[in-house]
Amino acid sequence: IRARLTLTYAGLVTGSGAALIALVYLYMSRLQLAVPEEQMSPDGGEGEVYLRVTLMSEFLDKMLAISLGALVLLALASSAVGWVVAGRMLAPLSTMNEAAKRAASGDLSQRLALKGPRDEIRDLADTYDHMLDSLETSLGTYRRFAANASHELRTPLATAQTMIDVTLADPDASAQQLRSLAQRLRETNRANVETVDALLDLAEAQSGDLYREEVDLAEVVGAALAQLAPEAGSREVALPGPPDGPVVVEGDPVLLRQAVSNLLRNAVRHNVPGGAVEMSLA
Repeated sequence: IRARLTLTYAGLVTGSGAALIALVYLYMSRLQLAVPEEQMSPDGGEGEVYLRVTLMSEFLDKMLAISLGALVLLALASSAVGWVVAGRMLAPLSTMNEAAKRAASGDLSQRLALKGPRDEIRDLADTYDHMLDSLETSLGTYRRFAANASHELRTPLATAQTMIDVTLADPDASAQQLRSLAQRLRETNRANVETVDALLDLAEAQSGDLYREEVDLAEVVGAALAQLAPEAGSREVALPGPPDGPVVVEGDPVLLRQAVSNLLRNAVRHNVPGGAVEMSLA
């Protein structure tokens, strides 16, 4: 691109100079041929006219030679200036290329932040920076999704593994015990599916596309308390009673249920034996 721009600049300047030289030369040639009658000598001789025509021809030849030499110098100068100007114009593209290589290798931190007049290259650089911002945001969202998924699924998967190991360790396990294990595993699996769906919804919420509806938060809290009652009993932690009356909020029901469940589960698991959980809802 730099070479093509340089050739374009030099070609325009050289072409314009050549056209100007041609016009001046043609004009001077026509002026040479138009000899007025009053310039003729009184005796009708043409010696003076011949002398003037000869001098004019020599002048035109010298002018043409000097003009062509100047045109060559002008072409060289315009090529040098065009090369420098094109290089300065295209410098942001080189920087953008380096940033693209870093982005392809996983480094999305570099930004062009191009300064200067608002032109097409500046707009392209700003668009490129915006694209890197979007990519970095998306990558961060899915990294958080992976971290949240590993955190949220570690406990239920470990619980399911423990239930299976305990049942298999009993050689005299009855069909009813195996059926009970299957039911508990199905319930755990259902909770895991809901957790994954909630985490996916949370990841999509980064783009502002969060699903919202009216949710009775008191009902959500009551269901979470009932689900945690066995674990709280084994840890000797007293739970509060279900809230009185509906408390309607607008939001995603799965995410709200997950948030309430996390909060109450932490209150139970990080409590002390004989402790209690206090809660208020408004």
